[in-house]
Amino acid sequence: MSGQVTITQLPTAGSITGTELVPVVQNGVTVQTTTGAISGAGALNYPFLTVGSTSGLSQARYITVGSGLTTTDSGAGSTLNISMTGAANSLNSVGNGLIVKTGTNSVTNVSLTVGGGMTISNADGTSGNPLIGLNTNLQALSSISGTGLINYNGTTFGSFTLQGTTNQISIANANASSGSPTFSIASNPTLPGNSYVQLPSGTTAQRGSPSYGAIRNNSDTGLLEAYTASTGWSAIGLVSAGVSSFSAGTTGFTPSTPTVGGVVLGGTLNPSNGGTGLSTLATGAIVYGAVTSAYSTLSIGTAGQVLTVNSGATAPQWTSLSTFGVTTFSGGTTGLTPSSATSGAITLAGTLAIANGGTGQTTANSGFNALSPMTTQGDIIYGGTSGVGTRLAIGTSGQVLTSSGTAPQYVAQSTLSVGSATNATNTTNTGITAVTTGATNYLTFVTATSGNLPQLVNSSITCNAANGTLTGGISGGGF
Repeated sequence: MSGQVTITQLPTAGSITGTELVPVVQNGVTVQTTTGAISGAGALNYPFLTVGSTSGLSQARYITVGSGLTTTDSGAGSTLNISMTGAANSLNSVGNGLIVKTGTNSVTNVSLTVGGGMTISNADGTSGNPLIGLNTNLQALSSISGTGLINYNGTTFGSFTLQGTTNQISIANANASSGSPTFSIASNPTLPGNSYVQLPSGTTAQRGSPSYGAIRNNSDTGLLEAYTASTGWSAIGLVSAGVSSFSAGTTGFTPSTPTVGGVVLGGTLNPSNGGTGLSTLATGAIVYGAVTSAYSTLSIGTAGQVLTVNSGATAPQWTSLSTFGVTTFSGGTTGLTPSSATSGAITLAGTLAIANGGTGQTTANSGFNALSPMTTQGDIIYGGTSGVGTRLAIGTSGQVLTSSGTAPQYVAQSTLSVGSATNATNTTNTGITAVTTGATNYLTFVTATSGNLPQLVNSSITCNAANGTLTGGISGGGF
């Protein structure tokens, strides 16, 4: 090779590895170095920004973008553009409000909505955070304190507890605060109503094997039956025992038709059930109501004793007459007096009322008047129906007392008529006749003129109607 060779005349080098020797002038002296040393020289280590990764620039930075962005290199001496892509790029075209992604590369704006019972304000979030609340009814519901079942009356809410019927229905967890309410029949229940309780009814073949104490109606036999430990299913009632009714006997109740068995009663029958509560009763004993039991008995006293009340006024007792200074009684015309008044006498105070057989008075006149039916001056007492003392009121002036055949009565004189006569001188008829002539009334006696009768002829008594005086007498004959 000639002494003068240009660079272009040199052969093309291969890939630089950094170990190649390169002459350089350093402080006026030509020295050798490597390409790697030259690439790491200080002038090339300052950081700078490149479009992309450039080999040999170990300190360089280049621009990259993440998801949603892209770069566009316009070439040397031009621009490098960074722009959005996909969903991020679509944000530029949506309206105001809440944004949601509707696809891989799209978004849209929305507003929140609520269902029934709720409210919302600022639903799109453009003027603040959306506010979701409850409507009036749910607000009232949320204000209820405590726990349990809720009722609504159309305007307000309230809490309540289910109520069972005493001695009929029991309810567990009645307000449902700890689970569903459980209804059950109360222990020892009292059934309501006044008609009947309907028991289950079925045939003998439908009985089954229940627990002891079951009861049902047997539709085959028409009888009630119960399930017991000793007999299983068996009919209940008087008919199954061979008894249809009871009849009273001298020693108690016995079956009217004891074809199967009899009825034995134990104990005593209480007063509330129609008995006395006593099993025995001695001769002469007295039964009386006691304080501590239904009835009690008092044995017969000794001869001459009388029945009095004890000091507590709670029971009768027999007491000797000598306690009162009296031994025996005997009846007298003036009342009761001791038969042997050696210890004392009995003094009766007050008066005996009419209701007790007395007059209620203390004098004879007052006693008679108390019993008399008369009320007015001139009244007469006569025997009425069955001889009962009856009052006949005084008649009017001039009336006479006659008989109606059953009772006395007052009648006018003009109504009297005994026998018959044609005039005052009639001597052919028998009887007593009242004859009126002018102002004078005649009472004429006429008797028969023959036979064994006494004869009174033309005898008359005249009554002056003006002054009531009687004149005349018997004339013209005699007995």
